[in-house]
Amino acid sequence: MTIKIGSRTSKLALKQVEIAMNRIGVPSFEIVGVDTAGDKRSRENKVQFDKKNFVEDIDDLLVDRKIDIAIHSAKDMPAVSNLSDLDEIYISNDLPQKEMKNITPEMTSSYSERMKTQYLKKI
Repeated sequence: MTIKIGSRTSKLALKQVEIAMNRIGVPSFEIVGVDTAGDKRSRENKVQFDKKNFVEDIDDLLVDRKIDIAIHSAKDMPAVSNLSDLDEIYISNDLPQKEMKNITPEMTSSYSERMKTQYLKKI
């Protein structure tokens, strides 16, 4: 089974997908690249907009079940998630491998480096 992963298409975002999938041990995945509202506003040199503009379009695909996993950079994440109706897990780069095996297909996954401690305390 190929897992569909929603992600921005920046070099950082694509690298995080690679890191997360290697860490979890997913052999087959497809990246669904998303040009988010935040990406569009950045190209238009608009300075004032909400961080959620970098994640909402991807999260909508997740809620609509068009992708299986959404992987975001922590820098793009709003302080409060809007996916309260779905299971979420934040994967840290230093999370022990044995804990990674507890991930199930029903979970929604967001990969975070910078804010991992804050998010992991909430799980």
